[in-house]
Amino acid sequence: DKSSAGKSSFDAASEKYGTEATMNVVHKCIPPSDRNYPILHRVIQHSPQHINLFTTHYPEAVYLRDMDNRTLFLCTLVSGNKTFSEDPLFFLKASDDEVGEMDPVTELFPFALAASGDTSDLMGVYRLLRREPGLVLGKRPNQKERRKRSRST
Repeated sequence: DKSSAGKSSFDAASEKYGTEATMNVVHKCIPPSDRNYPILHRVIQHSPQHINLFTTHYPEAVYLRDMDNRTLFLCTLVSGNKTFSEDPLFFLKASDDEVGEMDPVTELFPFALAASGDTSDLMGVYRLLRREPGLVLGKRPNQKERRKRSRST
């Protein structure tokens, strides 16, 4: 069908059958109770415009890691689908653990992931480094340092 050329399967099905009917089919194939499939990681990579829709249907998937052991935060940074100017809360609400976790595939910290690729989001890099400046030198703060720093601010 020429009208669905260049669209994802989900987009083409939603256009033809409606979003609700398409989500019902997705639920049958990947039940929300399936706590082993990182569906949100796939959505952020291939159809990021649908991440909010899928997150409402699969909220528990936010806490899963993908087959490469990436969190959703790391997967999102790797995909290059977030910039500070478009979604500042994505960067500002990241936990200390997320900001300090090295990507298991690229072995880069989140600030370097934000700097790499086509987006090279300098404000995102800056905000992530402000949280953990020692990461530039490859130093990960320990839990005691984090508690001390958070009390003094």
